[in-house]
Amino acid sequence: MSDFEDAVAAERRRIAAANVLREEKNRSELARWQETRDSVRDLLATAVRSLRAAGAEPIPVLGTRGRRGGRLFIGADRTVIVDRRWPMGRFALDAQAEVYECRRVLRLRETWVSRDGIDQPDLRKSRLRTGLPADQRVMWDEGPLGTWDIPEAVRIGALGCFGHTETGQPLLLPVHSDDDPIPLTQYLAAAVAAYGV
Repeated sequence: MSDFEDAVAAERRRIAAANVLREEKNRSELARWQETRDSVRDLLATAVRSLRAAGAEPIPVLGTRGRRGGRLFIGADRTVIVDRRWPMGRFALDAQAEVYECRRVLRLRETWVSRDGIDQPDLRKSRLRTGLPADQRVMWDEGPLGTWDIPEAVRIGALGCFGHTETGQPLLLPVHSDDDPIPLTQYLAAAVAAYGV
């Protein structure tokens, strides 16, 4: 064998060893993110159980359904209650401890007033047809928050809005990169304790 052939064989061994190490690291990362997902889900389920045990009522979540009049849309869209969720600041939880976007919680009466403070009768009628009182706190359906896809979590280092420490402790990741992540246990404990206070 020539020196060149020896060098090629050595390089092939190095590449094979690097591939084995990369596969082991990926398997380890997959396992860590699966543990994180399970821990996050357990914490969210515990938060929902705590809220229920404390008698904390979830807030109605509103959505709209279009209304047709002939070939044209007329009046305001029909407002319906699509779910009930507990707002937890950055996100909201439903009865199955699924995570949803939570941008704002408003009084129902605030949802039919325009930005310049003008009462909009069509919207008022549509909102009040839900049967909710005008001072009821509500939120709008913003949809699920993030994804529970483990390979994607390995790739981007996040499971929706959640992450983990080197020791595997679940974290709530910051919205802005300048902020620090918060231990999820601490965040949920504060949110559950303050709910409805």
